[in-house]
Amino acid sequence: MKTIFSKVKLKSRQIILLFALVLLSAIGQMLLPSFLAQMISHGVAEGENRVIWMYAIIMAGVTVFSCIISFLSVKIASYISTDFAAQLRNQVFSKVQEFSAAEMDKFGTASLVTRSTSDITNVQNFLTLMLRIGLLAPMMAAAGLIFSAATGGEVSSVLLIAIPVLLIALTVIVVLASRYSISLRKKLDQINRLFLESLEGVRVIRAFNRQKAESERFENANRDYAVTAMAAGRITSLLMPAISVIFGVTTAAVLGMGAYYVNTGAMEVGSLVANSQYISMVLTSVMMLSLVIMMFPTSYACAKRISEVLETESSIRDGKFSMKEKTMHATVEFRHVTFAYPGADEPILKDISFISRPGEVTAIIGGTGRGKSSILKLIPRLYDPMFGEVLVDGINAKEYRTEDLRSMIGYVPQKKCTVFRKYRRKS
Repeated sequence: MKTIFSKVKLKSRQIILLFALVLLSAIGQMLLPSFLAQMISHGVAEGENRVIWMYAIIMAGVTVFSCIISFLSVKIASYISTDFAAQLRNQVFSKVQEFSAAEMDKFGTASLVTRSTSDITNVQNFLTLMLRIGLLAPMMAAAGLIFSAATGGEVSSVLLIAIPVLLIALTVIVVLASRYSISLRKKLDQINRLFLESLEGVRVIRAFNRQKAESERFENANRDYAVTAMAAGRITSLLMPAISVIFGVTTAAVLGMGAYYVNTGAMEVGSLVANSQYISMVLTSVMMLSLVIMMFPTSYACAKRISEVLETESSIRDGKFSMKEKTMHATVEFRHVTFAYPGADEPILKDISFISRPGEVTAIIGGTGRGKSSILKLIPRLYDPMFGEVLVDGINAKEYRTEDLRSMIGYVPQKKCTVFRKYRRKS
């Protein structure tokens, strides 16, 4: 999370405005039980219709005001989270553009696609929920506790037991569910990777009649993901039943104690009604906050995966050689070059040396997997060699700026890649 917020800044004015709107909405909702208690005590109990209508109009006005404020706060929260996701997506895209082939191999195409789409969307949804509910719920819970203690007296002591029990239940469920979050994201990467491979190699798969084998691979990966997702779902499904049980027992205890105090004359009916509503608001706030908490493990796993991309530096660094100092042209030389792909057990190229001069045709011959394409990838610095030097026009390729180096080279990859662009001819 720290890396993400260091790259993408939230606008302080919007956050302050949102906080003010949420605070006003919470105040409006907290005033309603007090007005209801006054209506019952001074209007219904004494048969004063004028008082009843007065408080009814006031409550209706407060309700409309709270609805308008809530609508504005939701709109601002959605705008903040959407803008945040757009900026974050740009940051990830720009970072990936700087990656060398080594970093691309490290993450994999499927994983980068998932991180820049699904993972960012999960972080966006969590931020939206955090701005809407994460700010409102603590305010309502704190205010509800204060008003409940002021109006209910000893009846409010029920919360001393209900809230700790509810928090313990939430903590246990969240800890158990978080164990599956990162595993699910990795298995989703695996599904995406297999799907991309099947799309890219569909002709080869059909040519060798491997459709059944590829279907079995995908089915196994899909089944593995489904089993893990169902295990996580079984744990998270315990949340609502646990909340409902605690909510019901607490409400019954409040009404039971309240009825006793009303019967003894120690408490008014209006105060009991207001107190029960305040306690319901406190528990509802905790329940709303639990939704944010339940999303946190998945969102944290997604944010961590996005941070890995943003924190990764390209292994290809620009040199400082000036193109004006270049004396040779169209010459490529390999001097004792040894190269291995990241994670490989042994080098694909060992002590390779040759010179390709202007006007000559250099043919590189060898079997499949012998390093022909690897030699070409070293010239524009898609990779850097482990040992030795690759010289372009007599200068080590590492001394060039990558933009200058690649502007001198025409490169056609073995694997076709079409980039669609729209060009407009200037007249």
